[in-house]
Amino acid sequence: MHRFLKTLFHTCLLALAAHSHHALAWGSDGHKIVAMLAEAQLSPAARKEVDRLLAQEPGATLASISTWADEHRSPATAA
Repeated sequence: MHRFLKTLFHTCLLALAAHSHHALAWGSDGHKIVAMLAEAQLSPAARKEVDRLLAQEPGATLASISTWADEHRSPATAA
């Protein structure tokens, strides 16, 4: 019985892993919300550094760049 459960578990795990590339865990809205929450918690020193880095991209905010990795990975499916 133990061997059967172990095999079943591994089979289910493999099936889930095979389909996980379709998931967009939080989506762009979730990423933007988390970025806004994080931005509100920055220390003054961190805020200064973030502002310095964002100045390199006119109009950029933490929220607007928080979806970059998803867009870079798959522009056609980025939400």
